[in-house]
Amino acid sequence: MKNILLLLLFLMSIFTMHSQNIQQLEAKPSFKGITIGMPISEISNKLSFEKSSNGYSIYKVADAYYYSIFNVTMNYVRVVGLNGKVHAIEVIKMVKATNEHATVFDASELDVIQAGLTRLYGDPQYKLTENNSQYNRIGVQWISNSKEANCFIDFYGTFVGYKLQFSLCEHNEDF
Repeated sequence: MKNILLLLLFLMSIFTMHSQNIQQLEAKPSFKGITIGMPISEISNKLSFEKSSNGYSIYKVADAYYYSIFNVTMNYVRVVGLNGKVHAIEVIKMVKATNEHATVFDASELDVIQAGLTRLYGDPQYKLTENNSQYNRIGVQWISNSKEANCFIDFYGTFVGYKLQFSLCEHNEDF
């Protein structure tokens, strides 16, 4: 009887731990102090405006402090604004092939980012896979009530390159 009770408590703690992790995404959708829903004006000194597209304002983050995630060096950070608030954060690393060096598909940095996000949000809920004529995508996704986090790699080809990306954004059901 005691063993059954302990097993039941253990299983309940695992379920609670997982649901609390995904609630972390809902409660604190933030990357290094930039939080989904915060006014753009609070971080405008860190941003340079790039363009407007379909009602969204797109900014590049100029501060190098933001150019890493879980000790993986990235080379571009973008904040997407909507109605004066942060709607999305994208942290990107582009690796291009050169005449001297082809790119080799290596998911080790993706694995590091995914492991870090799993510690924050629990196991990924969805796999991101897409194969089309332009790229092959592999990655994972977490979705809470109104937020989502993604990490993926788009591989364009050995003689083209790849894009590694982490993104955090508002999530709206589209049905």
